[in-house]
Amino acid sequence: MVCTPRHEYASGDSDLEKHNIGQRGNPLLAIQQHDRLKSTLIEFGTDAIDIDELEGHPNSVLRVTQH
Repeated sequence: MVCTPRHEYASGDSDLEKHNIGQRGNPLLAIQQHDRLKSTLIEFGTDAIDIDELEGHPNSVLRVTQH
């Protein structure tokens, strides 16, 4: 599963220190990186399921799920 950064990652609404974020990244670059990640996963035969961000959690884009 992947979580493409959208509103939560780009918004300034969250307490960065609380979420262990030193400096907010470039949202457009992060979206491009996630798109490349999804494409690469698909090329290797993996399903890339894009899930929504968790409200109020800018780090939700970094969730990793294993089966």
